[in-house]
Order: sequence, then C-alpha cells, then structure tokens
Amino acid sequence: MPMRIIRNIFIAVIILSVLATGSVYLCLRSPKLLAKTLKAVADRQAGPVRLTTLQIKETKFLSPASYHINEVSAELQLSEPQAKISVTIEHLGFENLYKAIFKDENLFIKWNKVQISSDELALNVTQLSGELKSAGVDLNSATGFLKAEKINSGDYLARNVKSDVTINPQNVLLENFTADAYGGSVSGNISFVYEPEVTYHIEIDLDGIDSARLASVVALFNDLRGLISGWAKIDGDDSEIFSLSGAFNIVEGGQVRASMLAPLLQYIPASQQKTQLNALIAADGLVPLQKARIHLDSESTEKLTTQFNLSSKEYNLDLNLTVDVNVDGGLARLLDFHKN
Repeated sequence: MPMRIIRNIFIAVIILSVLATGSVYLCLRSPKLLAKTLKAVADRQAGPVRLTTLQIKETKFLSPASYHINEVSAELQLSEPQAKISVTIEHLGFENLYKAIFKDENLFIKWNKVQISSDELALNVTQLSGELKSAGVDLNSATGFLKAEKINSGDYLARNVKSDVTINPQNVLLENFTADAYGGSVSGNISFVYEPEVTYHIEIDLDGIDSARLASVVALFNDLRGLISGWAKIDGDDSEIFSLSGAFNIVEGGQVRASMLAPLLQYIPASQQKTQLNALIAADGLVPLQKARIHLDSESTEKLTTQFNLSSKEYNLDLNLTVDVNVDGGLARLLDFHKN
C-alpha cells in the first residue's frame, strides 16, 4: 500500500546514510545517483502505487547524523483508481541518525513546503509541512504532526489544516485534527486502516458551518440553510459508506426547503399558515425556522433514519418527525459532489 512504499523509501535513505563511506557516500552526495537509487528501491515494491519519475536537486550532510535533501519532484502512478500524482518537496531532513541506528534513540524526519496534486483524483494539497518522530529507524511506529495551508479533495475545500499523526503497522491516525471550512471550523479524529483494504473511520465536530456553502458540494445539506454545529461519525472505504450517524443544530438564520414539509400538510388544520405553506411548497421556497435539530442514524448501507425537531413561528409549526429514507445506490450518494 502507499504508506508501506513511503516507509520503505524512508528506510532506504536511513540505511544509506549510515553507510556513508566510499561509493555509497558519493551516492548520497550526488542528487542524480541518490534519485536513481531510490527509484530502484521503489521499483522493487509491489503494490498499487508506482514511482515513475524522481528528481533531486541538492543533497548534503550537515553532520554525520544530519542528512538533508532539497527540491525533490516526483511522479506517482496509482493503479486503482487510475491516476497520476505529482509531488514536490522543498526540503526533507533526517536528524539524529547515528543515535537512532546505534543507540535506538528517536529519529526525526522533517518536511517543508510539500505540494501534492492529481487531476484524476481532483486532489490538491498546498504548503504541507510536518515532522515525524520514530523510535529508532523502524518507521512502522512513529508520531508527529502535519499542517497544510489548503487541501482540495474533489469539490471539498479546507484551509489551515493541522493534525497530530500516529503511524502504526496497520493504520494511520490523524488526531486533534482541525481545519477551517465553509465559513466555520471542523475538528476531530480520522483513522485509516490500509491492510488488507483501505478503510476509514471519521469522528468530527462542526462549528458554525454555512450550510448554503456546504450544500454546493454535499447533497445532504441541499434543503437546509443556516449555520450548522454538531457532530458526525462515518465509516467506509473509497467507494461505500458502511455507517453514518450525526446530530446537527442550525444555530443562526435557519431555513428548510418547504417541499420537505409537504408530507405533513395533511396533519395541519386549515388555516392561513397552511395556505401560505402550500404556496411556498409550489414555489420551492424556504421556511424560516427558530429551531432546527436533526439527528441521523443509518440502519444499513442504504437506509437512513432521520429525526427532525423543527419550529417556525411564521407558519405556526412545532414538529417532531422521524423519517426513514431509502438511499438508492448507498449512503455515499448523500456525500456525492454536485456535478455541473
């Protein structure tokens, strides 16, 4: 898997650094020879990611324990799905090499100003930096942090992304994750299990998210307006959501699309408000809300139970409603990007 390949490349650099004598030392001092060596190491790794090109502009030792690589560019080819990924790294540094190898002390790996992009994956990561601390040279277990100026994934956009990182033999954990998104903020924890198949578990809190802006990319929020706060838990893989739960409050400027209330008209007595609501439904308008609380819980990959607690003074509504929604094609469709 991708993390295994990255880990093996890191280990290759560390081992070569320890052997910095003779021809190996010359290889480490030569950017072209180092790139060729790392490419050969990557070529021997089986998996869905292949390193197609690698260029390094500068390498240098600041001391026997401090090795630095500057201005790296690489192209990766992903087999499933078919995609090309471009990576540039301004600086990659390895610190405390000698003690990490011979005394089993911590190894520090730092990277600055990393750019990652892929047209096929609709992915763009800007100004990524971070640090990993590993016990010795075994990168199967490491902790650190990362931050990025901006991350685009599909139509999703997050800025000022920060997270603690823990790498284990079978998974990667992003803990204390924070980001600015859609006028508000997102925080929480994300875990990726990458063997035998890549799956994820997400636990996030939302604060002050503008639902109108979020609705432009997530169909689930298309019928709501206002600033949303709440929480969500999602389990899935790259093609399917296994389970989804969450609770959301619209805390300011709440509105709901009138058509969502159409099934309730039969329970509303004849009144001026009912007449107005009928007209608003026909016009596909929005109903102003003083209170809006929504709870979601999936019963299966294609069925979602939704509880609404809504009140509107203008239309004399005070609703507690539970709706079972059958989602053709699975829960992932609720988070589908809107296509033009």
